[in-house]
Amino acid sequence: MKTSFIKTTIFKLLCFILTILISSCSEKRSTADPLKDLDANVEKLLQDYHAAGLAIAVVKDGRTIYSKGFGYRNYEKQALVDENTIFGIGSCSKSFTATLFGILADKGAIHLKDAPSKYIPELEFNTKTMDSEIQLHHLLSHTTGISDRSSESSAVLFSSNDKESIIPRFKHLKSISNPGEEFIYNNLVYALAGRITEHITHKNWQENLSEMIFDPLQMTHTFGNVVPASKNPNFSFGYTVDSITPLRVLPENIPTRDASGNIYSSVKDMAKWMHVWLNKGKWGNEQLFSEKYLEEATSSIAQLKSNPDDTSARAPRYYGYGWFNRDHNGHKRIEHSGGVSGYTSNMVLYPENQLGIIVLSNQTRSSLPFAITNEIISKLLPELTEDPFPIDYSQKTTTAPADTPTVLNSKKPPSHNLSAFQGIYEHPGFGSIEVSFQKETLYAKFPFTTFRLVHRENNLFIDYNTEEIPQVYWNFMELTFREDASGEIDQLLLNVDYEAVVFLKN
Repeated sequence: MKTSFIKTTIFKLLCFILTILISSCSEKRSTADPLKDLDANVEKLLQDYHAAGLAIAVVKDGRTIYSKGFGYRNYEKQALVDENTIFGIGSCSKSFTATLFGILADKGAIHLKDAPSKYIPELEFNTKTMDSEIQLHHLLSHTTGISDRSSESSAVLFSSNDKESIIPRFKHLKSISNPGEEFIYNNLVYALAGRITEHITHKNWQENLSEMIFDPLQMTHTFGNVVPASKNPNFSFGYTVDSITPLRVLPENIPTRDASGNIYSSVKDMAKWMHVWLNKGKWGNEQLFSEKYLEEATSSIAQLKSNPDDTSARAPRYYGYGWFNRDHNGHKRIEHSGGVSGYTSNMVLYPENQLGIIVLSNQTRSSLPFAITNEIISKLLPELTEDPFPIDYSQKTTTAPADTPTVLNSKKPPSHNLSAFQGIYEHPGFGSIEVSFQKETLYAKFPFTTFRLVHRENNLFIDYNTEEIPQVYWNFMELTFREDASGEIDQLLLNVDYEAVVFLKN
């Protein structure tokens, strides 16, 4: 009896000691985990930003050390985000489009110093100099010299389901610098790059992505278009903020700039993409693309202009092929962010530290992914801590009834009755605008949407929305009507470039 009591006592004592040891080890592991407080910090940021949801993945030393979702992919139904939830990655898509060229160059199918017209013979630019000097690498490094304002308006306001429709437009889009001279971020040019891959392979851009990148990396939750992505049960809707509540917005599907930002993916899949870039282009034992291309893509091909209002001592930023890069306190930082209607993303790599971070959110034009990126960097590379990002996100814009009458400025009235402004106005670098006067309201119909025109002064009008549209557009247009020598309205001037573009009435 006494022996049994002693054995029982010893057993309990051993169990107690073992429990203390396990608890102590667990506490040491927890204390040593630099990301141990990340969950709580992210939850607080979600509340501060009134955001619906987001997902994060962190790659370190060849392993995915963190992969998690927060909040809701469907706020209305309280459906949760996880590591496989699909978000729009926006311009993070550019690294994929550029890599198609890297893979094709590795195979000898192209040379990055080739002229684009070698693959699309009918393609012409605005000047003979541009025709002779623009090369494929200028497209990928945003150094063609083509105006960013005109090209973005051409892609968005004059979007077309015919992706080839952009080819003849380039002849009529002016340059603002010589090829290779200046960095000018340009979505339409990246869409052209997508078309070139299609002409080379005789397959569409999405098929090229799947065959050359998504399938080899087993990126099973990644799509080159919002339509198939949205059919996946783990798709996240996009949101803005209505006062302090997430408000769902329409998705963006603009074929005329697809290759610049139409990929939808999950953080689990994007972690695989980061692994490849941190592993010299390799996935496992397979070389997806060459080290030579990786070095070119992450090199300092074009320097960005510094912001005169930026008083920080931040090092200059550069662009390679689909990636920005800069020196971050002695550490090379490679990055790209993205924003499409309903989503903001941020991806950062520190190759020398074998660190990659991807944050995908379902909030429009939000600084949330950048704030979380900085939070993670401060924990894993504390010597690189930067000032916190201010809270910034897009809010709902109100739309007056579409049939709100056009009220004239009586002190500076237009030269004609509003009905005289009716007609179809055209420009070969953009497309057609149909102006109509219905009942008491003047409208301008673009391929993207129809705007209600509000009179400012004389023959100058500004645009107002008539319907809910994807939040890829904000109201900025000024439409000025001109008359010919006989007094007839024959031109419409539109501020879609650094100088107003003239649309002729047909």
